[in-house]
Amino acid sequence: DYHKDSRFASKKSEVRQKYNETGTKIKDAYTGNDLDYTKSSAVPKECRVELDHVLECKAVHDDRGRVLSGLKGTDLANSDDNLAFTNKSLNASMGSWAKQKNEKWKKEHGCDAPLSEVDMEAYIREGGFDDYMKNHPEVNIDDPEATKERMLEQYRKSRKSYDDKINREYYTSPAFFKDT
Repeated sequence: DYHKDSRFASKKSEVRQKYNETGTKIKDAYTGNDLDYTKSSAVPKECRVELDHVLECKAVHDDRGRVLSGLKGTDLANSDDNLAFTNKSLNASMGSWAKQKNEKWKKEHGCDAPLSEVDMEAYIREGGFDDYMKNHPEVNIDDPEATKERMLEQYRKSRKSYDDKINREYYTSPAFFKDT
């Protein structure tokens, strides 16, 4: 439901239409590079755009705070402040890294990894981005440290907005007053 949400599809459609009509490239929120909105195999993956959920959908869906607040996960995950365009290669790397980390966590602990173990901050902190750069020398990222900073800035902005929405909804609800 998260990736089929009308807001997610609409945002992709708007950018695709603009690209097709004017050829305007899309700015990668993380690397700062210009990207093409195409599925053509003639364009390398690191130059093709994908829409990224900055806070991953699974984390939003499983968040107990979100459940307590009564807010819909699809609304939070597909809000403008949680969507960012980035290149297909980097987006796939983040997803693959989180999936591997979560599988390892399940084997060791018998449950899904907490968000702090698989989020963008962990990806950068634990070397996921550095491994990506080593394994993909074809990727054109002039300043990896600046890219990490842009990624963290986007993540923190999305996280703050997400937390603010949940806190506002829950702490002003009758359920909270009843519980306290």
